[in-house]
Amino acid sequence: MKKGSLLVGMIIICLLILLVPYKDSLVFEKGNSGKTMVYYPKDNLQTFQILYTHSIHLSEVVEIYEISLQNDIIQTGLIYEDYAIGMPSGPAEGEKFKLVDGKMHITNMKRRFPYLDIRIGQVVANHQLVIAGTTYKLGEYVPPGSWVRVNYRKLNNLQILKGVNLHE
Repeated sequence: MKKGSLLVGMIIICLLILLVPYKDSLVFEKGNSGKTMVYYPKDNLQTFQILYTHSIHLSEVVEIYEISLQNDIIQTGLIYEDYAIGMPSGPAEGEKFKLVDGKMHITNMKRRFPYLDIRIGQVVANHQLVIAGTTYKLGEYVPPGSWVRVNYRKLNNLQILKGVNLHE
């Protein structure tokens, strides 16, 4: 009887170790499947940027984000070179606009998202993630053309084993 109870207890402990989410991470999932493809584990991740080349006017765009205390993603800034399809013609209410070295900067943005959906570019976009001064080319970790959902959440050990850790 004691051996059976011990075995059940060990199985429960192993399952808890594998399945209980604990590691705060910026997660790139395959679409809305919840399947972790790539993650950046960081307990105190404050900001990150997504850089890409706009497919129509072929100039660089920088989107600047923060993680809120509620683990939402907040867009705080945008830098771009051309007014074109998909780019704002100016700031929204409460936002600030300035021109610096030929680039438009919109700051003081407070656009809150539970997640971001991104289609990783196949030809032109060259999506990149910048965290703490390090640049990661997303096309090297995620198949070009795929749809990823970016969110900030806790991962369990099973999800960590299945994904690619950008921080290693």
